[in-house]
Amino acid sequence: MKDVHIENDGLNLYGQYFDFGYHRAVIIIPGRCESLMYSYFFSEPFEKAGFNVLVIDIRAHGMSDGKYDHVGVGEHRDVIKWGELLHDSFENEELWIMGICMGANTAILSLIEPDCPDYFKALVSEGMYISFKENFKQHMNYDHHPTFPIVNMVMALVKKHTGTDVDTICPIDRIDRVQVPVLFIAGKNDFYSKAECTKMLLETEK
Repeated sequence: MKDVHIENDGLNLYGQYFDFGYHRAVIIIPGRCESLMYSYFFSEPFEKAGFNVLVIDIRAHGMSDGKYDHVGVGEHRDVIKWGELLHDSFENEELWIMGICMGANTAILSLIEPDCPDYFKALVSEGMYISFKENFKQHMNYDHHPTFPIVNMVMALVKKHTGTDVDTICPIDRIDRVQVPVLFIAGKNDFYSKAECTKMLLETEK
């Protein structure tokens, strides 16, 4: 394992790279409020399948700079920058992305960027939501809090402080633009990113 660092949009961003001697790698993007250590849980299957592994602290998490999580907007450019490091400096010929919850939304935004390099070959998503608003609503339901007007207020505050209009970056509206193979993973008991929503994403992607 080696500690790695990039700079993007004036922010210092940090990760850990596990070099197992392969010629392909996966970038694991954690979800909201999760540091790179959470990604350890998802790393072992990739190592067994012949991948080097990069785990990262996204903006405003762990060691990385930043004040806010922008719900994938901006963070998606960081993923492409991390990919350049893996490809150009560490000689990985092929890159996959694994996105967890919000990390899956970030992955979609990365893969549909016009300048996304063609060495990004696949996406593995775990708990991809159809929209951040829907996912946040499920959190409120789980904790037995009222959803109205709280959900709309929070979405407005996200836009005010980050500039991100979450209604314009819903995975359900963009998954059909992803041109690489996608593996959808869903837990039948996942209360926040429901399995039926994953089925909706699968049907849309087809």
